[in-house]
Amino acid sequence: MKKVILLLFIISLNFAFAKDDPEAAKAMRNIFSSLQSHKSISYDVVFRIKTLFANNYEVSKGKVEIIRREDDKFFGIYFWYSINDTLEKYYDGTDVFGYFPKKKSVIYYDIKKEGLEGFYQETDGEVMRIPFIQPKSLLGLIGSNNNLKISTYKQNKNYKIITVSYPDEQKVKNMKMEIVFNPKDFTLVKIVSSGEFKNSKQVNEWNLSNVKFDQVTEESLKKHFLNFSKLKRTKYEKPKPIFNN
Repeated sequence: MKKVILLLFIISLNFAFAKDDPEAAKAMRNIFSSLQSHKSISYDVVFRIKTLFANNYEVSKGKVEIIRREDDKFFGIYFWYSINDTLEKYYDGTDVFGYFPKKKSVIYYDIKKEGLEGFYQETDGEVMRIPFIQPKSLLGLIGSNNNLKISTYKQNKNYKIITVSYPDEQKVKNMKMEIVFNPKDFTLVKIVSSGEFKNSKQVNEWNLSNVKFDQVTEESLKKHFLNFSKLKRTKYEKPKPIFNN
């Protein structure tokens, strides 16, 4: 996935004690408690993104497995994910490996020496950018200068939706995040983050299914890695800058 401008999870920590819907605030706390109580998560995801000034959505289907590791200084997690059967990425606290099944090739990102820039050159990592990694970010939305509302999800009356509306900024307008969840167990179902810049709208959408908790282990993550661990590895190189004359 190519590098794009992203408007993601605009978490406001500017406390001004707005009047949130009490039911919405309570539900947000329950979602936080549910996520915080688990150490690992796996799920299927359909990630849709319409970037600024684009006309169409880019769609990626993937599988994601995450172990929360607060002692990890780079990501705070160990992970594996697969997208569109064309890419897998794996991280166990050392290096990040990218495996391309069709080409039988492996790229590794030496993050200990070069940091995370190489990893974030691509947007495929957005498939795991859900609040499970940092559940406390949800609490920062409550009682702030944002506005929280809750309602029944129109597409499925068994679900609820929390809408977080953010105050306009100088250049970015109509920012909001929508969190669809199952009120029986507060499991996330869908997240949509959107905003407008110069009369163009960006939308990032995570559609989650087959969500399971506490079934991923470091050993099960490593099994994915063993499928390509013996292939020749190429070190990631930064793209050369393109200068316009």
